Amino acid sequence: MISRVSVLSLGLLASCSHSGLPCNGSSDAAGGPMGAASALVPFYELPLVDARPGPVGSEEDLFNTIQRIYADHGFVRASEVTIQFSEDVLIPYTTGSAIHSRRFLGGPGPATKHMAQLSAAFFAGRLDAFSKAFASEADANKAYRAFMIMTLGHEFARALSSLMHSRGQDNPWVEETRAMDFEYAILRRLVDAKRLPDSVFAEVGAFDKALLGAAPVGLVDGLPKSAVAREARFNQAYPAMLEAVGSAGKGQNEASQHAVDTVLALWGVYRLERAKVPIDLRELRFALAPARDAMPLHTIVREQLDARRLTLSSTESDPVLKAPVSEPEGNWVLEVLVREQAPRAVVARSVLPDPVPKARLSAVAELLATINRELDVDAFEMDPKTGVVRVMSPLPVGEADPTEFLVGAALERNIAAMKQWRALIGQVIAGKPVPAQLSPGSAKPQPSSGVQL
Repeated sequence: MISRVSVLSLGLLASCSHSGLPCNGSSDAAGGPMGAASALVPFYELPLVDARPGPVGSEEDLFNTIQRIYADHGFVRASEVTIQFSEDVLIPYTTGSAIHSRRFLGGPGPATKHMAQLSAAFFAGRLDAFSKAFASEADANKAYRAFMIMTLGHEFARALSSLMHSRGQDNPWVEETRAMDFEYAILRRLVDAKRLPDSVFAEVGAFDKALLGAAPVGLVDGLPKSAVAREARFNQAYPAMLEAVGSAGKGQNEASQHAVDTVLALWGVYRLERAKVPIDLRELRFALAPARDAMPLHTIVREQLDARRLTLSSTESDPVLKAPVSEPEGNWVLEVLVREQAPRAVVARSVLPDPVPKARLSAVAELLATINRELDVDAFEMDPKTGVVRVMSPLPVGEADPTEFLVGAALERNIAAMKQWRALIGQVIAGKPVPAQLSPGSAKPQPSSGVQL
């Protein structure tokens, strides 16, 4: 795939006339050659350098062109979207970053077969007379192909939404209407790139009107008008639509059929309304922005614990996340204090399971003070009332969230510190001899005749 970014500078230097930009030789360019930069247009305004004119030749050709259009408008993960074709697909859908569709280009055969299946599965047979809504069979086939072409732009947006963890993924109305905004924007770009005729918009509109014409009497007129009411009605009915898709419409009762009809009708009405005021693709560059994590620090910490195969023993929203640690040196609990509100902070602390006996509190406190002189950032501490010993690894957090590397490094340091000094702390608790000196910066106590702390 040829990238717009990779050829932009070459195109500007090699041939200003081909790019449609004024040449630098103009004598009235403000400020000489540097002033010519003011004549540059955004890269997404340039024609696709490798686009060939004429109708799309295959479903793969169409998919590749849509993929390039998304990538050229800043959706850098478009290259990760894939497509799979199967005759078992009644309505195109996505799973993760994969689009599933059936083939639909070619003669009238695909349209006739597919529309009959859709009629039986989702319209209770009311769409059997689909072609009669058009002046000719050829017009019906054109409308069908235009609609299926449009669905690829729609499902591509759904796939990117999954890849980018876009906001609104848990709201079917938001996901669907956003994808419909994209499908019209992509259709316009396909027309501008000379891959589709301008008549495709009328053909898509005719298809939607034919679907609405197959709705039960009075349903379309009774749909809510406000966006809020439409969203509520759509989301209430959407689960039944998913069930119908999964079972190819088999076994639907009256209530589920009504829900499916409602979803399809709201789809059609919104599409016809969007056709009157389509959004340009440039205006949708941030429509798939990732949802803002309400607890970003918790998310980072949980991911880093999971990466180290440490399982939480607390709830995910608990301000202190707890995970048991099992090591040859013994078991303990790794606690991570997470504070999302100011002053934001992440503090890892490995806690010994057994408290220090009162008779050994003074000796252990003296040892911990000696160990802390060997540590740069982390520190051991002991609660004088409970005798609980733990090592603390603080990670101050400002307005920006810490990187995964920094959180992971703090957890690693904390666990390593407990592994390094646990045996020595146990010796002191048991009243056994310990080294007289600790080698500065050493990971092990320095051997000696030993003294009693």
